[in-house]
Amino acid sequence: MIRVTDASPSAKVLRRPRFQFSLLGLMVLMLAMSLFGAPLYYFLRGNEGQPHMHLVGMIGLLAGPMLLTIAASLVVALAQWLGRR
Repeated sequence: MIRVTDASPSAKVLRRPRFQFSLLGLMVLMLAMSLFGAPLYYFLRGNEGQPHMHLVGMIGLLAGPMLLTIAASLVVALAQWLGRR
C-alpha cells in the first residue's frame, strides 16, 4: 500500500468540477422537447383513426420551428430596442 504523506497545497491535484446543467439549460431543453413532443403526439394519434389529429400534428411539426424562430427574432429585436432606450 502506497501512502502520500505530503500534505502541502502544491501536492493536491486540482480536479475539474463535474459537468452540471444550469436551470436555464434544463428549461430550454424541456421547451424543445415539448415543442417536438406535442405535435408528434397528435401526428401519431392520426394513425389511430382520428385523421384530423394527423393534420394538426403535421402542421405543428412543420410550422413549429418557423414560429419558434420568429418568436426568438422578435424577442431579440425587442431586447435590442429596449437596450437602446
